[in-house]
Amino acid sequence: MFKMRQGVFRYILSILVLLLFAMKTQAQEVSEPLDSIIKTLKLKEVVVKAKKIRQSGDTISYAASSYISKDDKVLADLLRKMPGVEVIGNGQIKYNGQWVNEFYIEGADMLGDNYGEATKNLDAKAIGSVQIMENHQNIKLFQGTKSGNAPAMNIKLKQTAKGAWTAMLSVAVGGQPKLARNMTLNLMNFRRNSQNLTLLKTNNVGDDLRKEINASSSLNSVLGAGILLPDKPAVSDLYAYRNDSYSASINQLYKLDKDRTLSFNVNYLYDQEKQNATDESRYLLDDGTRYVIQESNQALVGQHFVGGHVAYKLNSSKSYLKNNLSVNASFPKNEGLVNDFVSQTLSGHSFLLSNVMKANYKKKNGGVADLEWKASFADKRGVLNMSETKMSQLLRQRNFQSEATGSLLAFTIPHLMFNLDGKVMFDWQRVSAGLNSLSDASGSEQKTWLLGAFVSPKILLHFGNRLQWLVYVPVGVKYYHSADGSLDYDKRFFSTCPYSNLTYKPTGRLSFDLTTICEESMPSVLSQMVLKHYVNYRTTMSNPHQVEIAPNRSIKLAFTSSYKDIIKMLFGGVTLSYVDARNGNSMGYQVVDDVVNYIVQPQSTKNRVWQIEQMVSKGFFRWNSKISESLSIGTSRSEYYVGGDCHDGRSDYLQAKISYVASVRKWLNLSISNDYSVSKPYTDGKASGDVYRTFMNASSFTFWLGKQLNVVPSVQYYHNNYFSSGRNNVFLNTVMEYYWGNATLSLKCTNLLDSRTFHRIIDNGITRYSGEYQLRGRTILFGIRIKII
Repeated sequence: MFKMRQGVFRYILSILVLLLFAMKTQAQEVSEPLDSIIKTLKLKEVVVKAKKIRQSGDTISYAASSYISKDDKVLADLLRKMPGVEVIGNGQIKYNGQWVNEFYIEGADMLGDNYGEATKNLDAKAIGSVQIMENHQNIKLFQGTKSGNAPAMNIKLKQTAKGAWTAMLSVAVGGQPKLARNMTLNLMNFRRNSQNLTLLKTNNVGDDLRKEINASSSLNSVLGAGILLPDKPAVSDLYAYRNDSYSASINQLYKLDKDRTLSFNVNYLYDQEKQNATDESRYLLDDGTRYVIQESNQALVGQHFVGGHVAYKLNSSKSYLKNNLSVNASFPKNEGLVNDFVSQTLSGHSFLLSNVMKANYKKKNGGVADLEWKASFADKRGVLNMSETKMSQLLRQRNFQSEATGSLLAFTIPHLMFNLDGKVMFDWQRVSAGLNSLSDASGSEQKTWLLGAFVSPKILLHFGNRLQWLVYVPVGVKYYHSADGSLDYDKRFFSTCPYSNLTYKPTGRLSFDLTTICEESMPSVLSQMVLKHYVNYRTTMSNPHQVEIAPNRSIKLAFTSSYKDIIKMLFGGVTLSYVDARNGNSMGYQVVDDVVNYIVQPQSTKNRVWQIEQMVSKGFFRWNSKISESLSIGTSRSEYYVGGDCHDGRSDYLQAKISYVASVRKWLNLSISNDYSVSKPYTDGKASGDVYRTFMNASSFTFWLGKQLNVVPSVQYYHNNYFSSGRNNVFLNTVMEYYWGNATLSLKCTNLLDSRTFHRIIDNGITRYSGEYQLRGRTILFGIRIKII
């Protein structure tokens, strides 16, 4: 690990020096006098104002007018310029290193977990301000007493964007060389008592619609079996995701009164993706050698998806109730061809119905009682066919879960809340498998059910916003039954999964957070089946020795220190994480007749991960600029059984990133991002391969050639040291836009250099996957974006 980092630290040191120099240089040029900044000493009452950001208590407000440019189209374009805020590819948001867990538009939660739809579609010019509520507590009953442990975001709209329907139409067509398209229709309406966001989309140019509506991107793991698919490369979807997609999404919220809301959404998706790759897989054998498989892989992966939810919420100062009923179904149809010989198809369905109800109410003694009920039913069916061997496999999985929690005792005294909750749970699963081949037909069925009862003391110690300590210790017993027709067994075991969260804010700028989570689960029923079943055409799984299943347990710890200075627009933090997971049973593999057979072992295995992550984000008045830097160092270590022997696989890694955005002149905007990573695999403590390095640079420049015309050239450069050839990829893109009233005419050229392949590698010390992935070629689109209402 030491040798691996020597060549890296110089690179990281140079990044940090440049970062500190830029911060020092630009901070000296801040013209706003500090005398105009309003500050108070009390943490709850602090009000800090800067030219672009305002803080009042735990709420930070970014003025949209200070960040918006004429070419910004959606909310995500604004957020990327705001210091301390990061937007991930699927539209999810981080603030100062923490995930945003609640997203509101005008104080209303219309989208729930699907808020990426707003991030990627809400008109940037309709935004008045963006509010961050640190340690947000969304339950009014607890506000002023119990703080949340994650930030929330609220979007404030301009007055002109409220009350009326708006519609935005975007149409782009061109060639690649086949007909290419990217079309979107957005309908939005935000009133005092109702909200609506409706989206109709279709494209075949790499815009992944699955991410917006939380549809699964791979149903192999969901169904338990599937065709062999190549691993996706770490490159933009514009090049790697060769799709044909259609989606429709309707989101509606009604404010019934000041405390009650009703919301629902309906989503539909059709998605088809082409995947082509040349892969090499290496498996460690029990004699220390490597088993190598080389494959050319062609796949056509498709699905129909439909889903939706209905949510009712009552949120008053005396009681809280939220009920969320959701349903979704997927219907995959996948085809694959390996080495121009092995033909595979997968069809089936995945259905999920779930309901979550949570309630709190204030008792006469001042205590706050808890009520929670969860129930779900899942039905999954997959049929895998391999025509060359005339083999067909059916897997059917059904699962019902229910869990209920209620307060047996609740009281409140100054600085202390206490609840004694009782919980019962039930989990039923049934898996059936059928395998037909030329020689025989066989079938098997596995049933399990789990019953648990717990008593859970919960203590909250709080001293305003400065100190909060929540401890939750469920203690109980579980009864587990498993049967496969030939062997029945029962297990009773003691169970406890404590949780602790300690938050301390010595000042309004500095905070510390320590979280400990213990988890427990039973292995999947599919892994317990005695019958050998296929995961894909060359991988099987079975439990021939009828090993009794043991629970999986894990402990996760995270210590976070975060800092912010609104006056200087400076945000930063350090997080130290550790995970220790113990699998009750291991899945050892052996290679027989060119088939990798995974077999349940009675021995347990360990998986451990530690990581330290640091990040800084700094905004500047000059050039309306922002610089961000992050650094992660860690190691991942796991135990694997190969044959009958246990081996240790380890990967040490380092990841560094620095980015900069600025409006240098009225006629020039720029965005630059650099990512560097290095990893080293080990097998049983010995280096098992090369040091793997990657570097990525993404740079874009917006040139305004007049008030109505801009040109945006951009380049993405990828480098790796995996192979002797194919180490470098350069993607050159250009966008030209002309603004004409409410319309924007555009010419978009992607991958002008027609780069068609990308190399990638995954190595954990035991197995290594590498290959060459086929990309989308040059694409040219002519488009118009117009506000039609």
